[in-house]
Amino acid sequence: MGITILGLGPGAGDLLTQQALQRLQAADHVYVRTVHHPSVADLPGHLTVHSFDYLYEQEPTFEAVYAAITQQVLELGSRPQGVLYAVPGHPLVAEATVAALLHRGKAEDVPVEIVAGLSFIEPALAALQIDPFSSTGLQLVDALQPRIDPARPALIAQIYSQQVAAQLKLDLLELYPPEHPVTLVMAAGGSEPEQVYHLPLYELDRNQPINHLTCLYLPALTLEENLATFDGLAAIVARLRAPDGCPWDREQTHTSLKPYLLEEAYEALAALDEEDLDKLQEELGDLMLNILLQCQIAAEAGEFEARDMVRGIASKLIRRHPHVFGDFKAATPEQVVQNWEVLKGKERAAERSMLDGLPTSLPSLAYARSLQERIAPLHLPVTTALTAEATAPVGWLSGQTEAERRTALGEALLELSFLAAGHGLDPEEALRFANARLARQIRSVEDIARLEGSSIQELDAARRALLWSRTASTHSDPT
Repeated sequence: MGITILGLGPGAGDLLTQQALQRLQAADHVYVRTVHHPSVADLPGHLTVHSFDYLYEQEPTFEAVYAAITQQVLELGSRPQGVLYAVPGHPLVAEATVAALLHRGKAEDVPVEIVAGLSFIEPALAALQIDPFSSTGLQLVDALQPRIDPARPALIAQIYSQQVAAQLKLDLLELYPPEHPVTLVMAAGGSEPEQVYHLPLYELDRNQPINHLTCLYLPALTLEENLATFDGLAAIVARLRAPDGCPWDREQTHTSLKPYLLEEAYEALAALDEEDLDKLQEELGDLMLNILLQCQIAAEAGEFEARDMVRGIASKLIRRHPHVFGDFKAATPEQVVQNWEVLKGKERAAERSMLDGLPTSLPSLAYARSLQERIAPLHLPVTTALTAEATAPVGWLSGQTEAERRTALGEALLELSFLAAGHGLDPEEALRFANARLARQIRSVEDIARLEGSSIQELDAARRALLWSRTASTHSDPT
């Protein structure tokens, strides 16, 4: 019992390994994934060759074909005599059925042996006369799933038809310029003479006879050409900060970039307000430039790198979305927000104050909103000092559409701004002082609770209200 998976090499039978030939000579039957491979015609004459080609016509998708082949080979391998299953090239290079058989065989206790074969890679490299271990590092890419880093050269396989070549071209044109030079290699290692075509990318699916023995080589893009990837943009920013880069970019610091970061954020918000998507795209790009400049400055100082930033936010997203990446159930947006706040609270458990991490550099109105969101679960009587006249606008905000409520609130804030100006006051500064006063009072209650061996969140409502009233008179506007 067992499955022997044998590699038939990249083309003609003379490229079969000695081990593969010995196994074939000793067998009576061999099951090949497809007979459409040059080495099948060179197999030993005594062998009975069985093919799974009929499944390509019978099943609706390649996934279904590979699943059917896997199941049949497993059943054959479970017989006392086992099965010899042969695939083109090397069994572990671009063979979906082999990966499935290794997985299923281990799970179902069916032994699987690999008999190595020469893959398409070596003859293709010989035809191209390139070393895969060059400083740029060659990528091996599946034409059906072309995930690729254009800053490195790539060898693309599985281009078995004109249709696949056409779709591959469209995928590559998302990253590469149409004139990018590429090389098609046909029948490398086959019985027929290999053919090498040098052409621009846009001609990939034109004229050349694409077949199952075709692969494609793409040289890397230069720094100035790699314009459509995050890593390409990061490389351009690093070049600007290089010793022979841009004098202005080189002299920037974390602090000097602060005004630009804020300005670009506001310009992105303006584009959103104007519903101008072209402008939004541009402004988000400017914002990303500022972020990458900050990351590059940090990397040069040994503080952190862009990938640390990406790793941090990616980890946070996974951690705070257990309903997507874990077992937690959240059927509504409200449940998501509620659990998000619970998770944030747990993460802040080690912080001294519930206000830690709240950015004081926010505009005062935005800071007030963030402050309110932090303390909302405590139900503190923050607004009890307001007069009836001052709270009157709240009545305007009930029982209306969102647009009407937004308009009413905007008018109320505008009137308060005019009122402040009439009395020679800066409303932004006044609200900033009020925010600071409220934050100091919250921290005072936290300090008292901590001395009592508790926290502001753990205090019962009556004790929290009492401490709040006692600390109210001890805080005034900062000077």
